[in-house]
Amino acid sequence: AEERPHLEVAPVDLGEIVATVAERMRPRFAAAGVRLQVDPVPSARCLADRARIEQALTNLLANAAGYTASGGATSVSVAVGDGQATVSV
Repeated sequence: AEERPHLEVAPVDLGEIVATVAERMRPRFAAAGVRLQVDPVPSARCLADRARIEQALTNLLANAAGYTASGGATSVSVAVGDGQATVSV
């Protein structure tokens, strides 16, 4: 049987995590000639593993930077409603 990864679940602000990861990734977008648009990020409190969320967002944004044509743009947004938060890249 495959062992499941251990999760460190704790209260986090998904909006803050998205803003932090996006800022960390800005140099990669600049180097690729891609504009990174971060829509205003609302507070989105939830229970999650911060490190895993950061890893997933970093991977998504790295792919966006690598696969968006130079001169193009990638946008990141967080939507909150109905008891859930959605991150869009």
